[in-house]
Amino acid sequence: MNIKIIHKRLQVSFNEALHLQVRDSAKGKNKPLIIFSHGFMINGLENHRLFMKIAKSLNSLGYSTLLFDYRNCGYSDGDFNDFRASKAVIDLVKVSKWGINNSTNNGKVSIISQSLGTLITIKAIEKINELVDNIVLLNLSGNNEKRYPKVFGMKILDKETFLFPKGYKVNPEMFFDIFEFNTLELIKFIKSPILFVNSGKDNIGDLDVSRKGIESSINPKNKRVIIKNANHFFSGNDQVMCHLINLIQKWQSSFLYS
Repeated sequence: MNIKIIHKRLQVSFNEALHLQVRDSAKGKNKPLIIFSHGFMINGLENHRLFMKIAKSLNSLGYSTLLFDYRNCGYSDGDFNDFRASKAVIDLVKVSKWGINNSTNNGKVSIISQSLGTLITIKAIEKINELVDNIVLLNLSGNNEKRYPKVFGMKILDKETFLFPKGYKVNPEMFFDIFEFNTLELIKFIKSPILFVNSGKDNIGDLDVSRKGIESSINPKNKRVIIKNANHFFSGNDQVMCHLINLIQKWQSSFLYS
């Protein structure tokens, strides 16, 4: 497997840069660049290095991949307390354009996203629709006005607080910014094929969001799969991980000659 690994600091504002890892494949000329969009309170590898496992599996098929940390996350600049989904959308747009011009690909991107990263992705596509080959939405994020208070408590909407066990400090503005995104309305305007993947034992997200999402989406190639034994993070089960990787590999390969 001929993969060249490049680490990059990508400037997104006067005093803020993102940390990127490009895994460039010499065989990627006829394939989209695979970009990963991570979720809430995590870095660009995702929990248990989920995204790196998927990236390596796609590298083995000749795809170039790009993993990165959103602003205020991981090795990128800023404090997590200042994270805003609206800024993350800008990050993803800039990363997509930079990635196409600085890796081996066919001039298109495929975006694989998890949880909150799915919401960021479907919003960013408004600005890069013509660059997107297909997208994979793992545990589509929606109904967030109820979801986040249910998971973390109503206190997150009242004052600055800490979220345990990770101990991140958050503030209400972070969540009100997320609430501005209407998942089902955004899905309606996505022209690219979408693979919706749900964890059957997800105790954080809402499976009904992706059901409604695929019903309101417009591409006939769209597909929805529920991995019944998976938790929200696809963790702690080798069979689940193999199922997910095989599913994504087959999905990506289906567009190479269509």
